[in-house]
Amino acid sequence: MVGTFSPSSLTQITFHGSHQNTIEQRKIALTNIGAGVNHALRQDINLNLNLDYSGYSDDADDTRDFGDFSIGGGASYQAQRVQTSANFKYLSRSYEKNKNANYKTLTLRPNLTLRAGKGSVTLGLNLLKKSHEDVVNILDHQELSPYFRWEFFKGGPELNFQFQQFSHPNDDDSEQDNNRIKASFYNKKVSPSGKVRYGPEVGIYEYPNAEEHDFADYGFVFSQHLSGRKASMMSIRIVYRMYDDTLRYDFAQVTFRKNERPLGSGFNWELNLAGRYYTESSDKDDPLRFSNVHAPHTLDYYHRMGWIRTTTGKLREVSFGPIIGAKFYFDTERDDAFENDIDYVWRNPRNTALGGVHLRIVILASPVFRIRAGGRYQVNFLYNAEPVRNYSLADLDLSANYAVGPRLQIEGRGRIHLTRADIKSDTDLDETNFAILVRYLFNVIR
Repeated sequence: MVGTFSPSSLTQITFHGSHQNTIEQRKIALTNIGAGVNHALRQDINLNLNLDYSGYSDDADDTRDFGDFSIGGGASYQAQRVQTSANFKYLSRSYEKNKNANYKTLTLRPNLTLRAGKGSVTLGLNLLKKSHEDVVNILDHQELSPYFRWEFFKGGPELNFQFQQFSHPNDDDSEQDNNRIKASFYNKKVSPSGKVRYGPEVGIYEYPNAEEHDFADYGFVFSQHLSGRKASMMSIRIVYRMYDDTLRYDFAQVTFRKNERPLGSGFNWELNLAGRYYTESSDKDDPLRFSNVHAPHTLDYYHRMGWIRTTTGKLREVSFGPIIGAKFYFDTERDDAFENDIDYVWRNPRNTALGGVHLRIVILASPVFRIRAGGRYQVNFLYNAEPVRNYSLADLDLSANYAVGPRLQIEGRGRIHLTRADIKSDTDLDETNFAILVRYLFNVIR
């Protein structure tokens, strides 16, 4: 349920509410209600305030039941050469049974944008403070992140700097405390057919209480989004990670993603490739080197293809096709550690091949009743293992939407997720979710 009430041309009040029951081998209930007000003091100054409550209850385990109360708001000012805003959110979570797990969070997000020649400069700060009950206050932590962004001209190159600090104020020796410095420069090109962004990135990570975890990332990214008769996306990311600790091994990683989809009927596909190569090797003269060797080099391949058919009849869309993939391990270090006939470089027992199919159907049974169904079935083979092993995965998603009237809608959702190994395993999973949602939409305007 969503409503809007406008007592004047400068003020708008909103409110919302929802309740959902989900059966996932047990009954789970979700409730959400809230209200907010947005008021314009004048044309360039705006204020807003929101109140929300969310409740979660688990019929099988009442120790998981909790309620979230939150209040948030902010102010914004917008002029020709200056834009600024400040927002906050306070949240309190209370568990019905497990009181020691209660916590509170406070989030602040001020920022300022100034015109700088043909471009703009933005200065901002993100602050999150989380506090627990006295019993577990050692888990209290704070995240502080000031940032700077300079856009040379609208839609043009962009320079970014960001400092991130994660700390536990009640635990001076926490190994999770860390400081991160990130910098990037992106060149951007925008045209009627799409947009391109590329440039270098640098990240430095320091752990004051666990210096062996310190490392630095040096990378380059390229992304392209094109539109037209076909919509496509391509991204490439190259990263080299250097560790300060000699017991950790530097590596280079390349990730490639590309997908393409027609606006109507036609061939669509998705391709993901990822490779990681360790650039350091252990000292072969060290008799203890096999107690600390780098992980295997890896190569991941995933390819999903299909044909989409769209119509204006009752069967609005049909999409189906094959799924293929593989993951290869090249264990150059451990191959020397075992005196047997197993080739851990080219015939690693962990190597996996993947095959499967996917299907999606959209049916418009009537102008007010729409049905969607989609699923996949895939099998993974450990083809070098002795004996050969395999495990399978099946997903089925169903949804139906019925418009009782222009404002009242009923929606049903269902999902079945199954995994099976050829040898009975504790990891086999049967998961079933069903839900029914009722929506009533209206506006109240004075």
